[in-house]
Amino acid sequence: MDEPSGFNYQPQYTGYGHNFKPVPQKLDQGSDRSDAGSIWYITLLPILGLFLQNFAISKWAGMFLWAAVFFSWIIACVLDYRVISRELEGFNTQVLSPWWLMPPVYVIKRETLMGHDGLKGVISIAAAVIAIGANNFTASRNINEDSMTEILERTPVSSLENAGIGSYDLISDVLSETLGEYTTEIEKNGSVYSVKFKGRHGGVSTEVVINVTHDGFAYLGCEVESITSDGKVLEGDEFKEAIKALFAPGSEQDSADSSQADLPLPDEEQAVAA
Repeated sequence: MDEPSGFNYQPQYTGYGHNFKPVPQKLDQGSDRSDAGSIWYITLLPILGLFLQNFAISKWAGMFLWAAVFFSWIIACVLDYRVISRELEGFNTQVLSPWWLMPPVYVIKRETLMGHDGLKGVISIAAAVIAIGANNFTASRNINEDSMTEILERTPVSSLENAGIGSYDLISDVLSETLGEYTTEIEKNGSVYSVKFKGRHGGVSTEVVINVTHDGFAYLGCEVESITSDGKVLEGDEFKEAIKALFAPGSEQDSADSSQADLPLPDEEQAVAA
């Protein structure tokens, strides 16, 4: 009879002869099979959390995700402990139980107990440190009124949700072309950062306000809030045309005479021009 991998077949007397039953293979000190249980899952779970946070669309989803990762980490340690306590001989596995709540320490203690070189312990600590330093909550601490303007300037035009422009040119590069040497102001109201760009387009004083929504974990929106030309707030079709003129100056909608189209004139100036 073929023996399934991982089991020893030993004769056991049942009173009616020999009945062959599978007996779990016991692991020896330092054995290559000492990775029984979920040790690699425990070791790399923080890195998995960094990947999964990309699918969390708000701070509440992020909080739920990382809470789930942490509790899964602890549960994985408990399950691993139960597996190795049952399957390993010659190990005082009880010394591991106090460390369930600190998975990297649990991995280190486990590796030491089993006579390994500690590689998984090093990886576990590195994974935990990377997860703490690179998760969105930590990274978002650097986002404030001082940094948001620079972040927005380095954002591609395609990120403006209501612009409908697929260009990957940076906002700063495009506005430098259409507004000239512009200045910026920023205000924050709750989770919304309002960045105002002031310059001149076609010889007319122009202001562009872009709203960026960031809740302390994820970006929730980025759109052109308003465009003001010579003191007039543009609306409707004028607003849409102004977006194209300012953020897609080379598009087919621009004037054929110049790669830098003029904004729609206020009603008063249109009357004078007529």
